[in-house]
Formats: sequence, C-alpha cells, structure tokens
Amino acid sequence: MQTEDARVTDDGRVLWLDLIRPRRSLERRVRRSAHLDAMRGVRTPAPEVRTAAVGEIAAWETSTLRALSGRIHAVAGRHTARMDDLRVRIAALGPGPEQRLAMAGLGAGGTGASLPRTASQPEAQSRRRMRLEAGTWAVVDADRAVLLAKLAREEGLRAAAIEEARETARQCHESSLALQHLYWAVRTRWSRKRHGAAPVPAFVEVPLPGWVAAPDTLYGGRRPETPST
Repeated sequence: MQTEDARVTDDGRVLWLDLIRPRRSLERRVRRSAHLDAMRGVRTPAPEVRTAAVGEIAAWETSTLRALSGRIHAVAGRHTARMDDLRVRIAALGPGPEQRLAMAGLGAGGTGASLPRTASQPEAQSRRRMRLEAGTWAVVDADRAVLLAKLAREEGLRAAAIEEARETARQCHESSLALQHLYWAVRTRWSRKRHGAAPVPAFVEVPLPGWVAAPDTLYGGRRPETPST
C-alpha cells in the first residue's frame, strides 16, 4: 500500500516532470491535434487554429515553471532560515580556536608568549585557571563542531535542491520546444498529404525564471558564508 509521503512525492513528480518525460498519451494528443489542425486548415488556414496546440503547450510550460519557482523558493527559504539560525547560535559561542589564538598573540604583544607572572598570580593558580579555561573551551568547541556540521549539511541540501530545480526547469523548457516541433512536423506532413499549403511554423519560447541563470537570487541576495572553525 502506498504511503501518504510516497503519494505526495509522486504527485509532485507528475506536476514537475510531466513535460520533462512526456507520457505517450501526451505525445498522442499533440499528434492528434496536429493532424486535425492540418485537416481544418487545408483550404482556409486560420492562425488561431494553427497555433492553438502550440499555445496550449506554452501555457502548460508556463504553469509548470511557475509551480516550480514557488516550490524552490519555499524550499530554499526554509534551508536559509535554518542556516541563519545556526549561524546565530555559532556566533553566540564566542571566538573559535583560531580566533582565540590570534587574540592571545595580540594580548602578548604579538609574540604569543605568556605574560610575565606577578606575585598575585602564583604558578599553581595560573595552571588551575588554564585547565579550567581549557575544559570550558573544549565543551564549547565540541558544541561548535556539531553546529558547523549541521550548517554544512543545510548548505549542501539547499545547493542540491536548487541545482535539481534548475535542471528540472531547463528540461521542462527543452521538452516544451520538442513538443512544439513535434506538432509542426506532424502538421506539415499531414498538410502535404492533403495537398494543402505547408504551414509556417510558429514557436512560443517561454522565458526561463531568472533564478535558473542566476541561482544566487535564491540565497536572498547574498552568497552563503560559513563561520570560521
């Protein structure tokens, strides 16, 4: 028995990929439309008749790309929100190991050497403080590593989703043009069989969404940044 999640996924695949991998029923429909249009247009070809099927294909592509755009903006937005939250949590942990080393070097006059101890800072007290700080930072750095791993995973998931959507949009566009070419090829062949005038092909090229060529727009207008480890 098909699960609810699987059903939703299948429904989404039909919505997204119907033009990418056209079913045979769709190809038969295009061929039948071309055949009928050729017969109707033998004596009195009418532009609105010749291009009705092509316009339908273009409208189908437009609606598919619109649905794809809405979905990928929502998906990218969810990943971006999680990433922003992770960056805030990482920043709240304070400086990372490399930053602390740099700060220690500046505090020691840029040499990285320890400050000279005074009578108020005996050796034992200094060692205890250093052990306490080291233990505290070890816990903090362990938490930081976990959050950085989650951030990297979210970045990877978002990038993969965007690339998949971009490829889907490109294939949808190519499939739409292929169906239009199929229509005109059948239409021309049947027109000649009926001794009619060869029709003048008219294609509709639907523009791809801007994010297909410029995926950075799905990052909220900024490039992804990864906090230092």
